[in-house]
Amino acid sequence: MLLQTAVDVGIDYLIARATGTDFNLVGSLKVNAALNVTTLGVGSTVAKLRHLGKVAALASHADEVADAARVVAEAASHADEAADALRAAERIEEAAGVLRGVENATEATRDASRLPRRFSRYMSRSELETVQETGLLRGGRPGETYFTTNRCRTVRSAEEKLALPRAPEVRLDFEIVNQPRIYEPRKVAPAFGKPGGGIDYWSPDPVRVRIIRWCDLR
Repeated sequence: MLLQTAVDVGIDYLIARATGTDFNLVGSLKVNAALNVTTLGVGSTVAKLRHLGKVAALASHADEVADAARVVAEAASHADEAADALRAAERIEEAAGVLRGVENATEATRDASRLPRRFSRYMSRSELETVQETGLLRGGRPGETYFTTNRCRTVRSAEEKLALPRAPEVRLDFEIVNQPRIYEPRKVAPAFGKPGGGIDYWSPDPVRVRIIRWCDLR
């Protein structure tokens, strides 16, 4: 048992040398002597030989480990450059997004100088009151707002030309005083059993107006 303990202490010493750790002779003697008594001199040696095998395997790949370390170090040395490149790419993408937005808006809307000065919208009396109170068509509710340059005098004419879903009661004439996106005028398609054929404009934005006049439809 003493010889086995001496061998185990020697293995501890070799492991300490291989791993660069401190070797404690007294501590090694105590641990190995106790372990050999309880395992009949087998357990500690097997465990240490396995440890040495791992150390040897690591040593056999020392060149690969060193190469990997150099790659990591090289990457780290360019970390600032990579971060700058990433930030630049993000700025370019943001600028491209702005340009796309401008391009889409330019294609979708008419030049303000080419728009008619006055428009009309056909509505109920309750909507008229809302516009008078808020200064906004449809009271500024979210959604698309339609208006036209057709000035009809009768309920039937407005319904048919603009293919309205319900009969309007009044016509409101107005000027637009803010700068909403106004999309190209188009010929009204048939809908709700009405033939259409009139002209309408529309905006996805709140439309603030100055009321010129309003009149009841016959």
